[in-house]
Amino acid sequence: GSSIRTPTIDRLAREGARLEHFYVQPFSSQTRAAALTGRYPMRYGLQTLQIQWVSEFALPEDEELLPKMLKEAGYRTALIGKWHLGQVRKEDRPNARGYDMFYGHLGGAIDQDKKTDAGGRPDWWRNDKRVKEDGYATTLLAREAAAVIAKHERRQPLFLHLSLSAPQA
Repeated sequence: GSSIRTPTIDRLAREGARLEHFYVQPFSSQTRAAALTGRYPMRYGLQTLQIQWVSEFALPEDEELLPKMLKEAGYRTALIGKWHLGQVRKEDRPNARGYDMFYGHLGGAIDQDKKTDAGGRPDWWRNDKRVKEDGYATTLLAREAAAVIAKHERRQPLFLHLSLSAPQA
């Protein structure tokens, strides 16, 4: 209905899928868990609690995650950004849950400049190793995503999960 011509957007509106039902959970841990498992968080005990930087619990190990299934189907899988589904044990971290590559932070909100969690602990990782890097977190994540895409072998499908932390803060 605008006076501005938008033929591509108009075509998408006319021919695309219309999504009229939206489901979201109260916190990002639950929403992230639901998106990666395809199941409501109340089915595996995450319905009431946000996974915090001090939390000892995580998304249960027996929950099958999308990146693991895609990896088994031949995809290369990468998570760039925020994990927020458990960090105490190595088994709860992205590389153990189906991601070939992880770059970002394990907890929820972080200090974008210092890359520390709410308790002031360093929370910046490349796979299972803590790294120290200068720069604003969102800029570093965007650069990494662009680099992964640029280096990717196009014959193999890629699942790139980019999860920026700035909206949490």
